[in-house]
Amino acid sequence: MAFTRPLHRLACAAAVAAGISVLAACSSSGSSQSAATGSGTQSAGTASSAAGTAASGGTLRASVFNNFPPDAYTSNGKLVGWVPDMLTALEKESGLNFQISQVNQFNGLIPGLQSGRYDMSPSLFYITAQRLQVVDLVTISQVGTSFGASKTNPVTVAAVTDICGHKIATLSGSVFPTQITELNKGCTAAGKQPATVQVYPDDSSAVLSVTDHRNDLYAGTTDQVAYLQQQGQLSLQPYVYDKQLEAIAFPKGSKYETQIQAAINNLIKSGTYAQVLSKWDLGSMAITQSVVNPSVS
Repeated sequence: MAFTRPLHRLACAAAVAAGISVLAACSSSGSSQSAATGSGTQSAGTASSAAGTAASGGTLRASVFNNFPPDAYTSNGKLVGWVPDMLTALEKESGLNFQISQVNQFNGLIPGLQSGRYDMSPSLFYITAQRLQVVDLVTISQVGTSFGASKTNPVTVAAVTDICGHKIATLSGSVFPTQITELNKGCTAAGKQPATVQVYPDDSSAVLSVTDHRNDLYAGTTDQVAYLQQQGQLSLQPYVYDKQLEAIAFPKGSKYETQIQAAINNLIKSGTYAQVLSKWDLGSMAITQSVVNPSVS
């Protein structure tokens, strides 16, 4: 979920042999620590009644990637970010309880859902055909991909071909390596060298590799790179690629997904959803309606 987003973000799906394990946006199960805090396309109009009237008292084991500000990250031993704030609102609206586990490896999130270890992962997954094969996705936000450069290494990305020939750091298991491969087609067409990608297990390592000039650019969600700029770490570049929906992931056929979808839509209608995003200066990530398993081209 890191920096003012955002992906999260994040999320290229990689199919892994038997059974297809799909890696998250951002496939070993990462180490975790406890923290307090139906398939088929379905619109808000077909969701199961109002979330507030749903059966209360259920507890969902939720895995949250804790190194992706401003979505979710650990500060002074506490999980903070707009995702934890939204989860608090969703608990109240849905009548459900979330038992949150902080996971420090994004790659372990979807395998954790597939194995039955977790009931949901609100870590903001891009919608991909591969992911839809193995999990159900309930949309909650939208975001594009941006690039950040070290303030002491003058690289400007104002157009797609500006990444050509550069070394780009990003999160392992995220969608960004696949996106860069797609963008490299523009480099080839322009007769330029393609960009190269170096993946890291966490964002902190990826960002450090740019600030110390081992890589030229960092690829992440627009809000995330903007947060890094606010923190004085990187300079947000003007080019934005492929604004996409992001979603909460559930095991296939989960009985909770329409309940959470309805709660999100109720929060949108009440204005609470906008208030949470506004608190983190993320109004551009807002959606007008949550859906289950939206179609992808």
